[in-house]
Amino acid sequence: MLRPFSWNAWASTPPVTSASTSGASGVRALHRTHAGYRAADRHRAGFRDGRRHHPRRLAGLRKDKFVDNLVRFSTVLLIAFPVFVFGTLAQVFIGLEMGLRLREADWVPSWFAQMFTVTYNSEYPWLSLMLPGLVLGAFSLAAIARLTRTSLIENLRSDYVRTARAKGLTVSRTVGVHTLRNSLIPVVTYIGIDIGLLLGGALVTEGIFNIPGVGQLVFQAIQANDSTVILGVVTIPTVVFLVANLAVDILYAALDPRIRYE
Repeated sequence: MLRPFSWNAWASTPPVTSASTSGASGVRALHRTHAGYRAADRHRAGFRDGRRHHPRRLAGLRKDKFVDNLVRFSTVLLIAFPVFVFGTLAQVFIGLEMGLRLREADWVPSWFAQMFTVTYNSEYPWLSLMLPGLVLGAFSLAAIARLTRTSLIENLRSDYVRTARAKGLTVSRTVGVHTLRNSLIPVVTYIGIDIGLLLGGALVTEGIFNIPGVGQLVFQAIQANDSTVILGVVTIPTVVFLVANLAVDILYAALDPRIRYE
């Protein structure tokens, strides 16, 4: 492990003269001095490039700092709220308060204000799904952020990270190419499992925002005792879940070269 680079120690290194390089001891001293210069240059280049291209937005690199504490507090707060509570709060504060002010403002386009509606609007079907999509994906985003942070902090202590930094790789390349890539393996696993939770949470979100989707179709089919519709609605999410987990297994080989499928 390299020691922290000191500019004063590097500047105070005596120059190598011809008198000091006489004999075997002089050759060894020359090699040590040149190795020290090369290590200093590598460390200085890594520090300079790391400070310029440092991925500061990753909370795992700023453990126990302000960004890390903010991410942990916000993600725990999102996970603690049930989906129907968070959906109701989003309707009141975002859809009603903010949306009403945007619709009354003259400088705001009408299509932009439709993204902050309380219920589904058939005239702007895709824009009115923005707020329900935010409510539905907030819990998954919070869980993925916490899992990525934990996995990144654990991998930063590995030997290959120290070896990469000792070889002179920059912080951005060490973290972005090597560490973050290995940290995404448990994240991808969770995403494959979370697909089923998203399909189940969509039924609740559709009921909150009055969206004519799968949840309303299942509710009407249960009331009408239509087993064919119920079977079809249950089968389609099952196929989607299986395909998503198959894609997760394929991504394992892309993230970790040691994994091979025969």
